[in-house]
Order: sequence, then C-alpha cells, then structure tokens
Amino acid sequence: MTRYIDHHNQELLMNTAVVDGDFVLASGRKAKQKFEFDNISANSQLLKMATAAVSRCIQNEYSQPDAIVTVARGATCMGGYLESMVGRRHVRTDYIDSENGKQFYILDDIQPGEEVVVIDDVYTSGTNSGKVIDELLKRGAVPLGVAVLLNRSEDISPRCRSLTVRYAIYRALS
Repeated sequence: MTRYIDHHNQELLMNTAVVDGDFVLASGRKAKQKFEFDNISANSQLLKMATAAVSRCIQNEYSQPDAIVTVARGATCMGGYLESMVGRRHVRTDYIDSENGKQFYILDDIQPGEEVVVIDDVYTSGTNSGKVIDELLKRGAVPLGVAVLLNRSEDISPRCRSLTVRYAIYRALS
C-alpha cells in the first residue's frame, strides 16, 4: 500500500482526532472510538497536513479529474486547500436530515460527463459517499472514485463497490 503520510504525522493526526467513549456513529454502528475531524480542522497546520495527504492520494490514484467533490460537512474544510493543491475545481455538497437519513445535494455546478473524485474525511460504511455519488450520477457526472483521510472499515458500500476507494490513512478504530 502506498503511504501518503509519514508515520509520525499520522500518529499526530490520530492522537489529535481520535476520541474515546461510547458513540453511535452516523452509520448507526456503536463504537468505543470516533474520529473527530473538528479537532484537526480547528488547527490550520494539522488541516494542511491532512489535506496534503489526501491530495497525494488523489494525484497518485486518479488521473486528472475535472473536479473534486467534498462530502458535507467533515470534508468541506479540506476543499479549498485541495482545490489549490490538486489544481482542480472544488464542488461542495450539503445535506438535510430527513426521516430517511441524510439527503445530500450538490451546491455547485457540475456538467454532464465531468470526471470527479469524491472526498470524505472518514469512510465507515460508505453511506454518505454513496449518497453523494448518487446525486452526481443524476447530474451526469462520472465519479472516478472516493478518496478519504481515514478509512475505518474494510467493507465497501454497494454504492461505492464499482469505484476505487482510496485512503490516506487506514486505521481500524474500536
């Protein structure tokens, strides 16, 4: 596996962002640890370090996408940095909570046929990435794959199965 971040900086990010406790994740899974991206985004140096790792992942794994699409809300703060690091347009998303879960929508223009890479901060079940991919497909975009800062799961969601899911850090959290 290609390393996109050195061991020291990976541990620094993880020590900053991993919180112990009893949690119910957005996926509905129960966990003893969660990855709190807000702890990274609050520190511009850590945010740039994390974003640089995702940028290296995108540049190494995907051929020149037309745009990068960030999954709201965790990955959104990486979007501006990624836009300049990767040299590709940042497309933002957002969501509303509904009785059927999060309903994602695309905030910026996307053209049919545009090749995009979906960016998320944490990949647990792929539900959020999958919902964003569904919205992109409705607009005629061509998702190349999903790049995430932290992959905490070996499972690939059915929506993401036909795409490549790449990550800067793999770390199984309890």
